[in-house]
Amino acid sequence: MSIIFNNKIEIHFLVMVINISVTFFSFFKFN
Repeated sequence: MSIIFNNKIEIHFLVMVINISVTFFSFFKFN
């Protein structure tokens, strides 16, 4: 249970980082 919980947190963090990277990339691309 603890391992599954940690994996979910890791995946959410990874998705958040990817979204931030895409947002910054789009921002610099359009400017």
